[in-house]
Amino acid sequence: MPHPMGWEATVPMGVGGRGRGRQHARHGEQALARRPADGAGAPPEVPRKAGRLSFFNLAAWDRWLRVAIGVSMLALGWSGEVLGTWALMLRVFGLFPLASGLLGWDPFYSLFGFSTRRR
Repeated sequence: MPHPMGWEATVPMGVGGRGRGRQHARHGEQALARRPADGAGAPPEVPRKAGRLSFFNLAAWDRWLRVAIGVSMLALGWSGEVLGTWALMLRVFGLFPLASGLLGWDPFYSLFGFSTRRR
């Protein structure tokens, strides 16, 4: 049965078809048997980067520095050395450098396209 968009996907004999010749494939690795000349109805091409997906944008030194700053801020906020509003601010704002250092990703770096990590 042809695909409703005008192209057929087939797999070689024995792959998912129990040896009954070429079978039409719905899932898995597909070899496109026929496409329209103008490309209409063909599946969209997915751009791929070489290597793995780049989620991290912090270098190792940046991560260690952020973890140290975050832990220091949290320790000062919870230790009683700083009181009142400043202690609360240290507790709240100390979570961001700690979390970004542990994750290796900074949302502000991503927003502005900046990275300290080598590619």
